[in-house]
Amino acid sequence: MSSSSSAKVLRSLGLALWVPTVFIGAQIVTLLLFMAIAFIAPDFKSIDQTVYSTVFAAASYSLALLGVAGIPYLLWRRRITGEVLGLQRLLGWSDIGIGAFALLPYYIIAGILLWLASWLFPVLNGSHAQEIPYQNLTQQYEYLAAFIALVVLAPFAEEALFRGYFLGKLQRIIGGWRAVLIVAVVFALLHLPGAVTQQGIDLQWMVMIDVFALGLVLGALRILTGSIWAGVLLHMFKNMIAFYFLFIYRG
Repeated sequence: MSSSSSAKVLRSLGLALWVPTVFIGAQIVTLLLFMAIAFIAPDFKSIDQTVYSTVFAAASYSLALLGVAGIPYLLWRRRITGEVLGLQRLLGWSDIGIGAFALLPYYIIAGILLWLASWLFPVLNGSHAQEIPYQNLTQQYEYLAAFIALVVLAPFAEEALFRGYFLGKLQRIIGGWRAVLIVAVVFALLHLPGAVTQQGIDLQWMVMIDVFALGLVLGALRILTGSIWAGVLLHMFKNMIAFYFLFIYRG
């Protein structure tokens, strides 16, 4: 292996470790911050759980985005451009149409992969829904808070972080389509851990496979459009459909 190839491997590996580390680290820092606030102001513990989860999501996502962009700048004065993040232009009407249309290939790919996984590994639970911190919603503000977190905050923040920063940097090292695959794998692995039980951490294998399929399509949209906006819309549409069946549909 040549020195240039070795350098590419090391840089790619560094990015593949750096982004998840910041993503998880931001959640840990946010948790510690909220614990400190609760210690100083005990009434903070009585906040509605749905509102708490939404504020927590907003804080941790913001911290993660600031971390991946801010830490390299503070240490090495490396600026992150809008082109790298896929935010070099505003949202366009075509992004809405492309994002909606992309639901079709996502569902096809996810369906094939989930079927193969169930066929090859029958022990996997195909009906395993993703663990989310929103249960038993009753008040309108709770539905609104959950909607903001799941349909607005998560899609934009995750696309800016993974298909924006991560894919934007990685494709300059190893090329677009290989970067799409690696980012999709990392993104899926971050969705593998579920709820913590007495037996340990519940592993969401089918959720991971579904998210991998989503990551492939989201990455392809970033490469084909040069922006994250179509992917943000696809992610929002996908989460909006899930939100409807989880919290609205009573059939």
